[in-house]
Amino acid sequence: MKIFKYAVTVCVCAWGAAGAADYDGPGVARVIAEDTTWAGEVYLAGDLLIADGATLTVEAGTRVTVAREDALSRTFVKHGTDYDVEVVVAGGLKIRGARDAPVIFVPEADGSPDKTWSGFELKKGGTLTAGDAWFVGARWPLPSAAALSDDVYTVDETRKSGSAYLPYRGRDGTGKGAYFYPDGTLVPKEVIKANRGYSRWIIAPCLTAAGSVAAFFIGMSIAFQEHGPSPSAAEAYWPLLIPPLCFGIGYLAGFGIDTRWGARRAQDKWLKERADFTPPF
Repeated sequence: MKIFKYAVTVCVCAWGAAGAADYDGPGVARVIAEDTTWAGEVYLAGDLLIADGATLTVEAGTRVTVAREDALSRTFVKHGTDYDVEVVVAGGLKIRGARDAPVIFVPEADGSPDKTWSGFELKKGGTLTAGDAWFVGARWPLPSAAALSDDVYTVDETRKSGSAYLPYRGRDGTGKGAYFYPDGTLVPKEVIKANRGYSRWIIAPCLTAAGSVAAFFIGMSIAFQEHGPSPSAAEAYWPLLIPPLCFGIGYLAGFGIDTRWGARRAQDKWLKERADFTPPF
């Protein structure tokens, strides 16, 4: 059985590598078997495998545009109805961004870039180091074994600004959820708090009122039931839990809305103060 599994694995890897080697279209979609450096503008047309023993170095200021569909005809990673691009690291990947020249991985301009390519997969023995980089639209979180600086962000959601996109919401290098200013820096929690709305104090009371009405009629139907044994104390008083439960649900839902609103207002204020800002995407 193990021999069969190994044989299948070898065939799959060989088939995928052959498909990458046969690709001769625009951009990059292949196996990197020796040390390689990227700089400037790079178009990633399909799946990329950094083989064991090879290292891909991405220099500061490099912009990697990721195709929305894998150009390789033979692929084994499928999401929904489309084939997405992924970067598999069995060797080494070094992303050397700078504060004034970050490395950007972004989907090609064809609608919103939110969550449109798979992201990075780190194989056993592979290494991924990154500093000052934005990974826009990656479906998978960054590998936990990757060595990341504080200025590495995965952008899950963007805002459209004319023909460009602004980073809006995603995760920082530690995997925690975060909101971004248009230049990629994090919006502080205290700034979001200062710009929140008050929808939680509207939604929660409304749901509480609806829950109270429901609790009243449920309680009345229990108290005046004509058939069967008399209800126990637990059966008689459980409807009293409905209003506070509704309040909690309404407050949490409203709090999420207020947080998004606070981040958006903070971003709008940031943009108004910087009329000459050039969107990065």
